Amino acid sequence: MITRALRTSRSRRVIRTALVAASVLAATAAPGLDTTAGALEGDSLRYEAREGNELVYTHDIPMAPTDGGTITGPEECALVTWCTRVPIEIVPPPGERGDLDDWIVTVEVTWDNSEVHTDLAGGAEGNDLDVYMWHMGPAEDEEGNVEYDEDGEPVMEEKETGRSASASMPEVLKLFRPEAKDYDLVVINFLGVNRGFTVKMTFFDASYVPDPLFDDSADGVPAAAPAESSPPPPRPAGQSRPASPFTSPAVTSPAPAGPSAPELVPLGEDDFGFSGLTDFQEQLEADEGAIRGSLFEQVELGPPEPVSDSTVALWMGLLPLALLAAVAALLFKFRPAALSFQVPRRG
Repeated sequence: MITRALRTSRSRRVIRTALVAASVLAATAAPGLDTTAGALEGDSLRYEAREGNELVYTHDIPMAPTDGGTITGPEECALVTWCTRVPIEIVPPPGERGDLDDWIVTVEVTWDNSEVHTDLAGGAEGNDLDVYMWHMGPAEDEEGNVEYDEDGEPVMEEKETGRSASASMPEVLKLFRPEAKDYDLVVINFLGVNRGFTVKMTFFDASYVPDPLFDDSADGVPAAAPAESSPPPPRPAGQSRPASPFTSPAVTSPAPAGPSAPELVPLGEDDFGFSGLTDFQEQLEADEGAIRGSLFEQVELGPPEPVSDSTVALWMGLLPLALLAAVAALLFKFRPAALSFQVPRRG
């Protein structure tokens, strides 16, 4: 079993080496490709971002598979056989665009991911690609400050603009206002047998459009203010005012007869005992007395009346003794078994 496993691993290693070599030979022998920039570099693309413009580019050179995939920059991508670099120049939309005139460029990568059946590989295998977009931008330190060289110029480095590394097809990148102009699309053969790929770029205008339901303007232009009406010219002396045209009075139908609602009579201040006060705060802060009425009238109770000795003896002596005797009688009559006892008899 160990010998068979070693042979299987060696055969797979030989197969992988052969695929890599075949991919390199195919890349170097492909006509119409600039081999000075790298073995698997695609054609340079130029996309003008405008409404209705669509760019479709097909790269037919296959790539070798990776050993699990890795994030690769444009420089390294030009040196390996499982990655293809496609330089792209994106021209911004024509005209001046403000802060609310956003625009998006969509980059969609598709490929043939059907399974390949081969006896040499020992089964069927599909294809999965990952895409990354890079651009040159100023380098920044850990605190986000731009780094400069000795001449005072900002240090430029490759920065990742976006990525799409899912397990399905297509892989889609949406670039929000890509104003860096020069970009590098990096396509990595994450898994399987690759037979090239296709890039499609489209434009979407995401400018702010005012809603007529909430904005008092049309097409973003504020509506003109209504012109002020000028007074009529003065009438010459001796000329009478022209008669106004006769208009017939509007005829309204009488309301249907029905039960009349009771007449509501408002309550006066005297009904609440607040007569004489005009302010609510004054009513709350008024002195006690007859002015507050029945709602806030204070009554002096005076000292409590004295209690007779017989009443005190009844409530403090006789009544408690009567209650205690009643409880004792009930316990004696309905005593529980635990409280019962018997006098022992002599034998």
